[in-house]
Amino acid sequence: MVRSCKCGLILHRGQRCPRCFVHSARNPAYKDPEYRRNRERMIIVTWNRQIPCALCGLPFERRQDITADHIVPVSRGGSHAYENLRPVHMRCNASRGNR
Repeated sequence: MVRSCKCGLILHRGQRCPRCFVHSARNPAYKDPEYRRNRERMIIVTWNRQIPCALCGLPFERRQDITADHIVPVSRGGSHAYENLRPVHMRCNASRGNR
């Protein structure tokens, strides 16, 4: 079964939208005030300095395309500290998984 997310992305049955889930209250990390503060800081710095995606190296076309990727995943003992975040495209972060 195929469905459409509110942002317009086509999803298969059981899939979560990577665009909407990152900024959703259902995402446990998003509730952490340290993560939210550091994520916003990283997005602002990335956009103002025109820093490219850390994974593919392409520039960001819109500010909404920037998301925070944990260098060391939280599930593997990483923190929400600013030094552990890097700017990536949402599609790059979704394809990366827990690596």
